Formats: sequence, structure tokens, C-alpha cells
Amino acid sequence: MLDSALAPVKLKNGNYSSYSLGWMNQIIFGKRCYRHDGSVMGFGAEIRYFPEEDIFMAFLVNGRSQETDARTMKVINQVTQLAIGKPVLSEIPMPAAILQQYTGIYALNEEHKIMVTLENGQLYIEGSNPADQITKIPVYPYQADCFFTKGPDFIMEFRKDNNDHYTKIVTTARSKFIFEWLKEK
Repeated sequence: MLDSALAPVKLKNGNYSSYSLGWMNQIIFGKRCYRHDGSVMGFGAEIRYFPEEDIFMAFLVNGRSQETDARTMKVINQVTQLAIGKPVLSEIPMPAAILQQYTGIYALNEEHKIMVTLENGQLYIEGSNPADQITKIPVYPYQADCFFTKGPDFIMEFRKDNNDHYTKIVTTARSKFIFEWLKEK
């Protein structure tokens, strides 16, 4: 019974959904995870189960706002990383002049592009294709040329060419999907 509750559902178009009977079947920080979250006025919860590690986690939060949700997600991800033996990334300071060098449009192909912008000293990425599910989100440096998000498991590394210009981003999502995005502008 549990297996059928956690199995991905086959859609009419033949694709599979990661959502099944209330549980999301995902890879988080490179590990299989069954999770569920939800909220009602002023309260939120996140449940994560890592079957291979036999780790179950429940997070309960009182008082919700956009600001507290971001902090809460950061803590949830840090606790998750520690629990499954992954290193926790920490933001380092980086001057706006250096961050400006990373800005531009980077393309995976004609249909999939990432726009990197700088606003008030904060670097942001945003996908051009809604299917990529990359809404405008801040990215944070954890070492030179390397950035992470405080929500989903997503890291990116900017790479230079022989002329010392940033020409490529290598992204890793969910610790397994690796893509190279070439700079257009």
C-alpha cells in the first residue's frame, strides 16, 4: 500500500508526475525524498522522508510571511543537509563590482535561457521559459564564481574563457542535473 501511495502517477500524456497521493517523490541534495508541505493562516509544515537513509523529518512553523518563509526554508535545507551528511553552504560577502561581471543572458539553447541581473548589490537569476520553473530568485556566493539558492537544491558556477571573460554557467540542480549555459550578451 505504501509503495502505491509514493509511486509517481502516469499522466494522460504519458509523462509522470512527481506528485502522488499527497506526497512529492523528489531528489533533494542528491537523495531520494518523499515530502509534503502545506500551510494555513499563520502556520506551515514540511515533512521529509529519506528512505535510503531511513531519516524522517518534520518541520512546524508558526507565523508566516514572505520574509519568515525564506528564513525557514534556509533552516530546513541546512538541517536536511546535515542530517543526510551533505555540507552546508554559507554565503560570503562579494562587492557589487565583482557581481556585475556575472550579469548577462546565458543560453542552454534557443528555448531555454537564464538572465543574470544585479539589483541593489544582489545577484538574481530568472529563466526565460516558464517550463524551466526558474522564477526571479536571488543567488548567493559561497566561493569565487560559485553561487547557490536558499530554496531548492541548485548551485551554479561561472566559468571564464582564455581572455578572462565570463562566458559560461554550469548549473547543478537537485544534485544530479548538470547543464551548461553559454553567454549571449
